[in-house]
Amino acid sequence: MTYENKFFRFLRRFNAIGLAAIGVVVACGVALAILTPWRPAELAPTGRFAPVPHDAEKAFTYRLENNGKRRRVGQEELVALDRWRGSPETDGVAESAVSSARYVQSRRVNLLAVDQVTAESHWLFKGYDRAIVADDTVYDSISLRRDQASSSPIALVMIVADSDTNKDGEMSEEDRQTLYVYRPGTAQAVRLLTADLIVSRLQTSDDRYLVIYENGSSAVAATFSIPEFKLIVQKPLPKVPNG
Repeated sequence: MTYENKFFRFLRRFNAIGLAAIGVVVACGVALAILTPWRPAELAPTGRFAPVPHDAEKAFTYRLENNGKRRRVGQEELVALDRWRGSPETDGVAESAVSSARYVQSRRVNLLAVDQVTAESHWLFKGYDRAIVADDTVYDSISLRRDQASSSPIALVMIVADSDTNKDGEMSEEDRQTLYVYRPGTAQAVRLLTADLIVSRLQTSDDRYLVIYENGSSAVAATFSIPEFKLIVQKPLPKVPNG
């Protein structure tokens, strides 16, 4: 056998081994594709607000509100920062597309004030650890409250749960409540009072704001000035009469 025949024989064997190896790889790929269940492509989360504290991302994700109630005071728009329950990989829009049953929006945790003229912005509170339960807009004239198109909102009063006082694992209207007020031009919201329950809050005139709240077994009525929101007077409410 000549050297040339040996060379071609070796080449044929090498090609056969290479083709066999390629066939094995292709067969494994086909088998893997058949045995692996098909899963729809996951949507990448969109609209998340960043940065978020690393420890907060373990249980919640945060996003600026994009379709809820709009609040305006002076020339500022107040946009809520919402907390969403779930991991960052399955939050918000992405999770609602996968399983609407697991789509749970938690409480508002902060408000961003954006100046409509200068576009400058700042937060009303520090951090993420709270639940904004309710809010109420205050106007320069009570007669204009019903005609908000021509009224001038001058402040926002908010009921906030600052801590989990009933130890149920979340902050909500079931916890002790703090009343805050925010006025445009100020750095942050200002605390007015803290109570077991804020029963009602109402702008009673152009320059007065009435709050009724409960602490323990007592109920109190407090009147604040507008626009300064200084406490004018507070008095306990009478007990229910016997007989």
